[in-house]
Amino acid sequence: MIFYSCVFSLESAAKNEYIYMLMLLYNSLKKTQSLVRGDKYYLMADPETAEVVRGVPCLSEIIILPMPKPATMLEGMSWRYQLHRQTDVMFQSICYLDVDMLCIKKFQLAIQDTDVLCVYPEGIASDTNYCGSKPLKGEIGVSSTMFAYCLGEKTLQLLERILFNIRTDPQENYTLDQPYLNHAIQDVSPVGLLPNSIISFNGHNNLPEAYFINCCGCPGDGAFHFRKMLEISMRV
Repeated sequence: MIFYSCVFSLESAAKNEYIYMLMLLYNSLKKTQSLVRGDKYYLMADPETAEVVRGVPCLSEIIILPMPKPATMLEGMSWRYQLHRQTDVMFQSICYLDVDMLCIKKFQLAIQDTDVLCVYPEGIASDTNYCGSKPLKGEIGVSSTMFAYCLGEKTLQLLERILFNIRTDPQENYTLDQPYLNHAIQDVSPVGLLPNSIISFNGHNNLPEAYFINCCGCPGDGAFHFRKMLEISMRV
């Protein structure tokens, strides 16, 4: 299994709380044996952020994929959809995770279809967190905080479509890239759905069934996320 995340610094990397969140996430994956020998963890990071990460001993096994420093938050978030542009991952099982996630028990994912994007159903499609400024056709809104796939040609084309739409039609969405993901998958078949129970929203629901706690809210506010994540990590 390949896990990957994205961390970038629009300002000073030395003060970027998302690096500390990466440490907590990575440790939780190792602690629960969700990340084991033979697995890989890729981090997409701009040069300044990558330099700081390389100086953290507990992250020494992470494979850093250098990225150009993004000009905007949306540009940095678009990295989620371009791992395949940075390294050869065709036909491999892959899981993207935001760094404000904590793994609380051993997570193993078997992707049955070799060419399908598996997304996490989180809310109703009419919520602007998912649809942005344009209505969606379906009833379910999916989160971009976590998704998985075994990369084939169809999935690659879908990821490229999301990137193209972000680049050619940038929108000021509260959830940044998430509406682009939702609109891109609405006419795609097949799209797989991850079990709704695998993530707990800030630790407030389905903790007995959950594999991850999503320490979410206030996109881009590193201090807010880190305080919440650190507090939750001390309780679970």
